[in-house]
Amino acid sequence: HTPPRGQYDYIHESTITRYIGNGSGTWVLSAGAYDVGWWSHEGRGRFNSAGGSDFADCVPEDSCNPGPLLYVTGDALDLCSDHRCQRIYGLQMTPADGGGLHNSYLVDFDGNIGDQPKTFIGDVEVVRACVDEF
Repeated sequence: HTPPRGQYDYIHESTITRYIGNGSGTWVLSAGAYDVGWWSHEGRGRFNSAGGSDFADCVPEDSCNPGPLLYVTGDALDLCSDHRCQRIYGLQMTPADGGGLHNSYLVDFDGNIGDQPKTFIGDVEVVRACVDEF
């Protein structure tokens, strides 16, 4: 008999996948892979999505921005990496064609990099306002 799992048992087990329409009414899995966050559960990958994702297709490209981005909410986006001890729980902005921490921007939602607000982060919606001026 397997005991029931608690509210924290599935943390760090949620990934992001992307499906693309192939033009004939069928959806196929994208080749791009998304590593979300820093924590790697049992060496299987970085599956720290908190359930929210959206794309921003009209981000201007420059030397700091590779172009269209995937915005994904997550737990443990950073936990003491590079000899820094900062706990980032919030938003990861990754190139839309795939990536991970090495090519992403991170935003801590509550501005407190000393706490770990697991399970409090949810959806994200990107406002698409592709105009020259606001």
